[in-house]
Amino acid sequence: MIILTVAGRVVKDAEEKFTASGTAVLNFTVASDVGFGDKKHAVFVGCSLWGKRASALAPYIKKGMQITVSGNGDLRLWEANGKHGASIELNVAEVELQGSNAQSGNDHAQIENDRSKSENDFDDDLPF
Repeated sequence: MIILTVAGRVVKDAEEKFTASGTAVLNFTVASDVGFGDKKHAVFVGCSLWGKRASALAPYIKKGMQITVSGNGDLRLWEANGKHGASIELNVAEVELQGSNAQSGNDHAQIENDRSKSENDFDDDLPF
């Protein structure tokens, strides 16, 4: 297991599922360009975000959105139909929404608005 940080674009809208015990898991894939010139190619990283943050971010992680994720990475080797391959999977610990596409631009602003509201609500509870 390695600590990995990936910046790129979300390949398709995130998909929220629930475990048998009711824990939310949000699955999405991030594509990041690697290399230069004619050797440039995309690397795809499968991401899983768990718990309350998964449910909170599910409506916002959309296809084309720029995002940076970090967490515990794992390289999975596989074989299917005589072909060998590898995939990178990331158990996400941190998420940062970097930018937006035209559709999700308002969603990003809404997240910031929700965050500032919740921070203000928290400040009101302080006794000093």
